[in-house]
Amino acid sequence: MLHAPDFIAAHRTHDRAFSRQRILTFPVLVSFLLCAFKGGLQTLLDELFATLDGSAVRRVTKSAVSQARQKLKASAFEALNERLLCSLAALQPEPRWQGLRLVATDSTTLRLPNWQENQDEFGVQLDTAAQPYVLARALGLYASDARLMLKATLAPYLTGERALLATLLPHLATDDLLLMDRGFPAVWLFTLLQQRGLPFLARLDGTQWPCVADFLRSGQ
Repeated sequence: MLHAPDFIAAHRTHDRAFSRQRILTFPVLVSFLLCAFKGGLQTLLDELFATLDGSAVRRVTKSAVSQARQKLKASAFEALNERLLCSLAALQPEPRWQGLRLVATDSTTLRLPNWQENQDEFGVQLDTAAQPYVLARALGLYASDARLMLKATLAPYLTGERALLATLLPHLATDDLLLMDRGFPAVWLFTLLQQRGLPFLARLDGTQWPCVADFLRSGQ
């Protein structure tokens, strides 16, 4: 799958990227970045190439990986995730509850390298010493029974998690049950979900929602 020329062309930063790579090829780089890092970067690289070609000679340095990584679009991993999900769906039916797929959503914040391109993309925050740093907000849709991340997005820290969720609603279907924590409830979001015909379940603070208090007192 990674060797397909059209896939490589779609996810490299320019036409010449990877065209002359003889060691750190596109498939090798992507495969390496997909691994869960549990050690020093250079050590992992040495172990990878020792496994690939049985050589004890250092083939690739960590600086070479950094340079190659800049030629790779993040969209490659999104496309791979889509292909993985499609393959799994064809091989094994997804677990359901009352006929619905349970999809949880939540957000977190990520401290990013303080590079200029990150500052331009995500904005700048100031710490207690008035030093600049870059913070982003990430949000995902997670199939809780299958334990699969369906879709994720990254945005400036000042972007609200409800607004981020709204951008991912096209990736939900009418047989998905969206599970939300108490930071998400809002009339406009509930209205949008109803307009799209998307089932949802949200944790609510009853003291802020008179309709919830009325429902609790109703005995229903």
